[in-house]
Amino acid sequence: MPSAGTSKILVMDSSYGNTGGYLIYWQRWNNPCASAISCGQITTGFIGTAADPPFLRYYSFNASANDSVTIRATKTSGTLTPYLGLYNASGAQIGTGAGQLDKALTASGIYTVVIRDQNSINTGEYLLTWLKVNDPCSVTPS
Repeated sequence: MPSAGTSKILVMDSSYGNTGGYLIYWQRWNNPCASAISCGQITTGFIGTAADPPFLRYYSFNASANDSVTIRATKTSGTLTPYLGLYNASGAQIGTGAGQLDKALTASGIYTVVIRDQNSINTGEYLLTWLKVNDPCSVTPS
């Protein structure tokens, strides 16, 4: 957004000829509403196709410049094909990947991981984790 204040969202059919229900989902990328996930932590979630459960999930983690990270998502049920997006502290997308994303980070800060279905139509449960490759974190088996 170029400045603080009120913004408007216009919703319309791309051909201007159809009607129907819709879902608006808003998220800021530079200071997201996200669940924090620690290095080596395994978290679970569900991807849906509506507002509840939502079709996108957001997680954040803190990393240092020159960290090399691997982020993995694995389907545990349903027809979901986990797809990951990684955003830096400024909100710029810096990587994507189906199931796994490997990235060398250039700056310290809070990073955001977005998980969704690769085709945005399937649902299911998943496991998500991230690890530092260059400075491994301690992982306690559960």
